[in-house]
Amino acid sequence: MKDHIEWRKQTLPVSLNPRILNLLNQGVMYFHGRDHRYRPILVINPHRIDVQKTSAEELAETMSFFLQTVVSHAFLPGQVENWILILDLGNMSFMSMPLGLLRKVFAFTQSHFRGRLFRMYILNTPFSFYIPWKIAQTMLHSSTTKKIVTSKEGTNPLMLEHIHPEQLEQRFGGAAPNVTVFWPPIRTSPNIYLPSDDPKTFLISESDYRKRMLSGAYPKNTPSPFISLLKNEEELAGDDIDEGHADGKRKLPKKADASPMTLEKVELNNQQFYDFPDIES
Repeated sequence: MKDHIEWRKQTLPVSLNPRILNLLNQGVMYFHGRDHRYRPILVINPHRIDVQKTSAEELAETMSFFLQTVVSHAFLPGQVENWILILDLGNMSFMSMPLGLLRKVFAFTQSHFRGRLFRMYILNTPFSFYIPWKIAQTMLHSSTTKKIVTSKEGTNPLMLEHIHPEQLEQRFGGAAPNVTVFWPPIRTSPNIYLPSDDPKTFLISESDYRKRMLSGAYPKNTPSPFISLLKNEEELAGDDIDEGHADGKRKLPKKADASPMTLEKVELNNQQFYDFPDIES
């Protein structure tokens, strides 16, 4: 925990720079769609890493920027806080597989993004993958290994049990076009629900969410970008202060929406994630 806190102090925030942008544009890692519970789907392509030109430090820097951007812009605190990882090995040979970098990737995510993984699919695995994989599993927590599914093919039947085909690229067995421009992220189909889903049971209403935020249930220093929760502070000031409470906590604004959240409310209200700003100087 101390190491993680120190890492956050020394590393975050990470600004987009030419090194990071180069790896993102190569498609080493990118964001594409959500599963039927709004969990973001992240794709990592080790076969796109030029091990002769990419250091472990550069990869860690890029992952820090990418994953923290997902946490900041694609999660809904208290409701959507996990992601799906698709690790496409591209049938790499044992000799070309960047095992050292992969080990560092696993160690990095376990150290600094622990608890974020819902499920990982390792696809297009060569035969030579399974011996080092057995060794690697001994270094992972048992709760993590239970979330990891491997496949020699480019897809896995379990994926379509919680991911709508239009959220999944064709190369992974879905119906969405294969991504060719990896950064900034692109918007996918609005269809995320499966036929058996009842969206009304997935998320609490916006009004309930506001109540929880204002009561301190979620970190106020990281408000969700999905809804205009604290976007207009004047809504939450003046007459909305509950003078009857000793702690002076704010009341829920009367015009808060009490209807169930929809995908439109859960998706970003702004274009920042899909039209990311230029590299900071």
